[in-house]
Amino acid sequence: MKKVMIVDDELIVRKGLEALLDWEKEGYQITDEAESGEEALRKIRETPPDIILTDLYMVGGDGFYLINAVKSLYPHIPIIVLSSYNDFENVRKAMKLGASDYIFKLTVNPEELLKTLKEVSSGIQDSASDDKTHPEYQMRILKALSEDKDIDDDVSIPESIINGFAAVLIHADDFSIISKRNIFPDWQRTRKLISGMIEETMRRNGDALTIDYSSSDIIALTARNSDSYEELRDEMDILARRIRNATAISVSIVISSLKHGRDSIIGGIRESLTALPRLFYTSDSVYIVHTDKQYTKPELPEEFSSDAYLSLLNSGDAVGAIRKFRAELGYFREHHGWKKSDTIKTLVEAARYLSLLIDTSDITLNSITLSEAIYLPDRFSTLFSYSNSILDAIEEEVRQTKPARKEIIEIISYVRNNLSKDISVAEAAEKANMSESNFSHVFTDEKGISFSKFVSRMKMEKAAELLATTDMRINEISDAIGISNPNYFSVQFRKAYGLSPMEFRGDRKQQEKED
Repeated sequence: MKKVMIVDDELIVRKGLEALLDWEKEGYQITDEAESGEEALRKIRETPPDIILTDLYMVGGDGFYLINAVKSLYPHIPIIVLSSYNDFENVRKAMKLGASDYIFKLTVNPEELLKTLKEVSSGIQDSASDDKTHPEYQMRILKALSEDKDIDDDVSIPESIINGFAAVLIHADDFSIISKRNIFPDWQRTRKLISGMIEETMRRNGDALTIDYSSSDIIALTARNSDSYEELRDEMDILARRIRNATAISVSIVISSLKHGRDSIIGGIRESLTALPRLFYTSDSVYIVHTDKQYTKPELPEEFSSDAYLSLLNSGDAVGAIRKFRAELGYFREHHGWKKSDTIKTLVEAARYLSLLIDTSDITLNSITLSEAIYLPDRFSTLFSYSNSILDAIEEEVRQTKPARKEIIEIISYVRNNLSKDISVAEAAEKANMSESNFSHVFTDEKGISFSKFVSRMKMEKAAELLATTDMRINEISDAIGISNPNYFSVQFRKAYGLSPMEFRGDRKQQEKED
């Protein structure tokens, strides 16, 4: 019996398809439904279907998002697009992303649906198959990891791995920047090449089990004993060079400590995931987990304090603030004792002060803003390079722009500190001691956009920051920026960034728990 998932935000469409066939008689079973791509992906992680039928237009992760994610993580699952007659261009786009076929959802008949199902499912093994390579085993491991539970006893893992192994995380560096810049448009093919190289390397010395953890991460459990464990670093150094030479992608590789027993598998995987940020400041490709890693207490020199930035803010000295920001970047380049999360949060705060003096959100390098240049990179070297290049453009903009009025600076500061509120033009005008019409005119003249659009932009920037630096849920982030409806937030975020909130986050698990 082949499992089918239907993804469409219209109940009538889902129920209409369900009523169209005697599914079980034909060898199929509708095991799940979803109203959005994000909901579908969560359910797929728990119980992967054999076939997916999906609409293209949905709030909260559309069909394009779902196709791209599924084909990156589960390329074996065929996808049928539910289309309208006038939607050929988008069907073509969906097919390029990896969809197998399409049907017209409002006029499809039982014979056509069954024919399409049979064509895309030819060669699929039934879900009851005991094939040890079936992705369902991977999903059970991932589910156990997400719930911090032991792996089910019926998950087939080679005895040689259980007797002794290391959990190895292979992470594509700066994947969020790669995705935003669309450097590798055919990421599915590139990832397949990388996966093949990992499989080949891992199995050279015995049994190994590889797991597609996310679009940017692959985890491998490799059978090891105390004699072969130390050789693993050299093997991973070679693997990192091979991947870089073949794909131009740099990878970070984290090796857990030597583990024994089924019950230690989840702990080993979590250990390697948790240690990934420790490569932030280094130029190394490989890190072996050590539990004695110490971090210094986050304490900046006085010249980089908030008071120092506020002094420049009050005097309208944007150039001085830029130079101070550059100096702060230099300080972090010289002092590597901080946690990655502390470094990013501190630099994001400094960038916030800078943006009070001049709107930095329109100044980009290869589509990357200053804020994104801080929280998207996996390596400090990338952060440093991107940030300084963007600062060059910001400084040039400052020299050509008249200083901002003090009232406008104060309103911008108020907005940034009260993003959870719905701040009206009338409220802002009152605080600036101006009439509404005069305030609107002055603000638009100063910032180049209307006050309401500026507030919306600030909310989306804050949302992007929270998506990148916290593990807050989408609805929590929506509340934090004063938008009560998470679906409306998702729509507005996509308009701002061209990605859904989940796409922007890149489906990455937060890795800030460090020893």
